Amino acid sequence: MRISLIAALAGAGLGATGLGAMALGDEPQAAATYDMTASATGSSTSASGGSSENAPPQELDAKPWKFVIAPYLWVPAQHGHVQSGIARANVSMTVGDTWNAIWDNFQFAGCLHMEAVHDRWTIFGDAMYLHLGNEVKNLPITADFKQGIFELGGTYAVFDGALPGAASDSTVRVRLEPLAGVRVWYIDSTITGPFQTRGPNDTWVDGFGGVRGELAFNETFSLTGRVDVGTGMSELTWNALTMLNINFNKNIGIFAGWRWLSDNYSKGSGRDRFEYDMMLSGPFAGLKITF
Repeated sequence: MRISLIAALAGAGLGATGLGAMALGDEPQAAATYDMTASATGSSTSASGGSSENAPPQELDAKPWKFVIAPYLWVPAQHGHVQSGIARANVSMTVGDTWNAIWDNFQFAGCLHMEAVHDRWTIFGDAMYLHLGNEVKNLPITADFKQGIFELGGTYAVFDGALPGAASDSTVRVRLEPLAGVRVWYIDSTITGPFQTRGPNDTWVDGFGGVRGELAFNETFSLTGRVDVGTGMSELTWNALTMLNINFNKNIGIFAGWRWLSDNYSKGSGRDRFEYDMMLSGPFAGLKITF
């Protein structure tokens, strides 16, 4: 198998850089879609084998918990640089370049967004992991790159109702949610040969805060947007996305949009220097399962 892009970049501590692809949203925030069928009041349920008159209600709130699982694919363009020690790789890749790098060097990838929603509260998690690898033809050298981006956070809907100023019979609704959470980055890039193995292996954590909003035209179509900014071990990180949701019914839907994710992280000096300054942006699409 030809070495392609992965070996050259791994030698500079990059691999295929960024999370080449297979990333949701974040990540898209697929679970925020307003469930217009969930506004009916809840009812008390009798305990198994007991009297319905004496059994306590199983729900304290009119809206029960709702769970969302959303696998997706993200293929971003990548621009920036990665430095490991004195080796530095400047990166400028289109969406097509990223797709080709993944296709040529794919080992494993997975992207999954999950949410638990109760009335105005939402807990969300997002996991993106990519493993690329290749070997140099006719030489005992292999290149290997692993990267993960993981999120955990929560939101609270400060507004969830009819579009202000809309006609009384309008189906348009708005949901606005401040959000906060943590984002964990992981990179492991190496070249293994007869004499040496080199490459960065680092993990860093940032906190972030922002806002998410949804404009639902009806039970089928809605638009979602999210923006957040943060810091911590990184000097600065920010994330934004916009997407279209299409719900076929209350359980199954699809979504597609565009996401931007930027991070500027560095540590050490000299031969111990590591820098990751990258801007990822590109299309994503996925499947949403609600239960």
